[in-house]
Amino acid sequence: MQSQIEKRIFIIGTARSGTTFLQSLVGAHSRIFTLPETHFFDQTLHPRKSIRFFEIITRKKKEILEKRLSEINLTKEYLKGFSTPSISKKKWGKFLLDIIDSEAIKKNKFLWVEKTPRNIRYIDFINNLAGNIYFIHIHRDPEDNIASLYEVGQKYPNNFKQNNLDACIDRYITEFYISLNYLDKENHYHIIYEDLVLSLENSVKGICDFLNIEFENSMLNFQEKTKEIVVGKEQWKANNFTKIKNEKKSVRLFNPAELEYLRDKVAGIDLNIFRKV
Repeated sequence: MQSQIEKRIFIIGTARSGTTFLQSLVGAHSRIFTLPETHFFDQTLHPRKSIRFFEIITRKKKEILEKRLSEINLTKEYLKGFSTPSISKKKWGKFLLDIIDSEAIKKNKFLWVEKTPRNIRYIDFINNLAGNIYFIHIHRDPEDNIASLYEVGQKYPNNFKQNNLDACIDRYITEFYISLNYLDKENHYHIIYEDLVLSLENSVKGICDFLNIEFENSMLNFQEKTKEIVVGKEQWKANNFTKIKNEKKSVRLFNPAELEYLRDKVAGIDLNIFRKV
């Protein structure tokens, strides 16, 4: 089955960086299958390789997967394809990819895009599971990204662990430097959210060039595709159904002392480095 898939595309980036927006654009291509965030990797495997090495794929992990399959309206029949316990994390990872492969093929599509922001912590693991894997990193202005992450952390603490300013800053900086490690990798593409908003068509054409697919005007009509990839409980994604815009939330959310603290912490972050690739 895996040999039928031409490209497996993963959109990654810090939460609230524009990953859903980007997924809607790419997923609107007529040849590409997409689906809601799977959380297959981050809900069943530890992000640290040193800890993941000792993990065992247990019945509990299959139960977690079963719950997630139900949440994104995929059949639980896939679970019959993997026996537990197992010490092979690679076998488990291939099994997870097979689920998405199967869903794409059902739709007669042989390219797919998946977006779970936390997959940024699993790049090397995912990259070694199969061929034809591509990563699109999206980066957002640190002040705006951190402010947006802070806001949803306050509103939805059960869904976002980063519900204080320091936690939001730490996550952003950590994931910035993870992405930086893949700056010159052939199967990685970097895009900046603000560039995407200001020059939508040209930015999408650049992504199409990277994926070696033809640009389609339908990709710019992303709102309809958004309806397919956002599940009902993800209320924090409501703005993705409307026109995307830049907003300086930091000024509204933080007092002057907090804003100064934030700006000092991210002073060394320069997204221009990703514009050179």
